[in-house]
Amino acid sequence: MKVERLRVKNFIIIEDVTIEPAEGLNVFTGETGAGKSLILGAMGVATGRRTRPEMIRPGKDRCEIELVLSGDLPPRAAELLQNAGFEVSDQLIIRRLITPKGSQTFLNEKAVSLAFLNQITAEFLEITSQHAAIRIKDPAHQLEILDEFAQVMELRTRFRELYEKYHRIKAQLEELEAKNREKERRMDVLRYEIDEILNANIQPGEEEELRSKSAYLKNVEQLREALNKTYEFLYSDEVSAYGLASSALTEITRVKKLSSELEELCETLESAVEALKDAALQAADILEGVYEDPEELEHVQERLALLHRLKKKYGATVEEIHSYLKRAQDEFSQLECLELDLRELQKEKEKLRNAMEDMARTLHHKRTKSAKVLCDAVCKEFKDLGITKGMFQIKIETSLDSGADSLTSTGADKIEFMFSANPDLPPQPLSKVASGGELARVLLALKKTLAGRSGILVFDEVDAGIGGKTVDAVALKLAELARHHQVFLVTHRAQIAARADAHFHVEKRIKSGRSSVEVMELTSPEKRIKEIAKLLSGDVSAISLKHAEELLERTHGEDTKSKTRRPA
Repeated sequence: MKVERLRVKNFIIIEDVTIEPAEGLNVFTGETGAGKSLILGAMGVATGRRTRPEMIRPGKDRCEIELVLSGDLPPRAAELLQNAGFEVSDQLIIRRLITPKGSQTFLNEKAVSLAFLNQITAEFLEITSQHAAIRIKDPAHQLEILDEFAQVMELRTRFRELYEKYHRIKAQLEELEAKNREKERRMDVLRYEIDEILNANIQPGEEEELRSKSAYLKNVEQLREALNKTYEFLYSDEVSAYGLASSALTEITRVKKLSSELEELCETLESAVEALKDAALQAADILEGVYEDPEELEHVQERLALLHRLKKKYGATVEEIHSYLKRAQDEFSQLECLELDLRELQKEKEKLRNAMEDMARTLHHKRTKSAKVLCDAVCKEFKDLGITKGMFQIKIETSLDSGADSLTSTGADKIEFMFSANPDLPPQPLSKVASGGELARVLLALKKTLAGRSGILVFDEVDAGIGGKTVDAVALKLAELARHHQVFLVTHRAQIAARADAHFHVEKRIKSGRSSVEVMELTSPEKRIKEIAKLLSGDVSAISLKHAEELLERTHGEDTKSKTRRPA
């Protein structure tokens, strides 16, 4: 990845600045306090540093920083973007918006969290400064550096996959072992429940039928009484409906010849007499079949009580009871096969454990072997960077002998970079003893040693605290590093500025009583020579201009004009 464009609006004392850097070494120079570090600070904000309302230019209601990047994303960054639903392309646009109420972060115009932005940019960009804690202090990042140097990143990825699979199997095994400890008790419970439901032999619609039958058996006496009275009222009483209707029919029959209308009435009465007789006989027949059955009633009530108990235990309906039965039968079958599953999982776990331990051992050996080579290479770089007596060591602690469960997702090793700038002091953890300038040069030495991996490096005054021939060496290292990385740095050293592929002059001006930072790329040879002359002697004179021109010619090995990046 590389930065195509950085635009900064209303950031502290920057009003509106746009920078289009070169692919190689980008240098910012200017007077002390001109705002050079603000440019790098804005880049830091764009790539994930936290913001404060005080970063908004006084008198403005918002600050906006936009960073446009292009090129191939590192695999891990591409994976993170894909997992978050982004379409991975060769362009990444980061926009940070700061208001008095807080900040918003956008990635390709999609809102993202600051933590996510940090995850992405950490894969291809590293910022160092005199005051900021940087990733190189983090032992996890130190291990990444060593593994990259040892060329074991692919092996490490395979190990992590083994590690994750091992712990998934381990968790499954622990769950099954817990079930196995409860197996017999659980199987007894399930066996009882399955038998209870099966023995009940519940039939669809049975409960409704039982309730109806229970109501019938409980009210047999009332039913008999009603049927008996009905028979009496209709037929057997001295004054019954049948008798009265028959008498009425006799009377009408006797006089029906007197009127034609009585014929129809006579027929109606005849039908009524027959109907009453049939109804009486029907009531008598039903009454004959109605009798009390205490045993049947008891059976029905017991059956209803059983259904009630089953519903209370296994489900509110017959369907739910049958569903519970299916689940219980499935679980019982699984428990019957549990020992076989346990044996299979134990075999797989053992196989993974052996493979993981072997791979962790391979990682450890490669790291141990490479650590010595890396330390020697870094110490060699130190001599050219003004840390002539500096010591750099890599402390490796391993848990290989403690078993698979002591391993982490990166293997068996914990490492820490140890550093001392003075030969009379033993190396101590780099994160505790190195100054900001020393950290920057340690990183420069590491990056030079690891040259070949593309990325973006940002240095704020990497040349602090050095002088003489060391400056020339640092300048050369930066130029060499810029062959593989896009590099941004603030410097006060002419030797470093002369190596720039793009040279930006930063100046603070007063407009209408307000400070404003202006950034101008020095694209013409004359402007570059003039700026380098200032860096050499503090002012511009014939001698300093001549020295500046000679420095540029010597640095580039050819005519200064051919080494500018763009025409004026």
